[in-house]
Amino acid sequence: MIQNPTHLESSPGGVKVLDEESPLSTLLRSGIVVALGSDAGPRERNPFLNMILAITDPSQPSEALSREQALRAYTAGGAYSERQEARRGRVAPGMAADLAVLSQDVLTVPVQQLPVTKSMLTLVDGEVVFEEPLLSAR
Repeated sequence: MIQNPTHLESSPGGVKVLDEESPLSTLLRSGIVVALGSDAGPRERNPFLNMILAITDPSQPSEALSREQALRAYTAGGAYSERQEARRGRVAPGMAADLAVLSQDVLTVPVQQLPVTKSMLTLVDGEVVFEEPLLSAR
């Protein structure tokens, strides 16, 4: 199941964005692979804002994911949804070596600090596609 975490919150007028419930935690406990992603609108460009929504789930707090579950849904879950789980979604020998070195530990920083997380180094298929200028200056 693929879910955009911004659909978990209410609209500014207090109306729920989705009519149906999205029980992320229940789905995971049932053995269903959950993938998190976005529609890439202006609010969805920051995956760490979406991570806040997934780990707090304002519409159903009891269905909130742990940070580890949310990170796994973005990585391994995303690969699974694309049928690429044998090649992507994990850091392991023989995998595609897609990874990002982040500016802070998203598993431990205070929740409200998640959106300021930046990629310092991004690799796709083992090739550097982004490097923070501060890294290359050192």
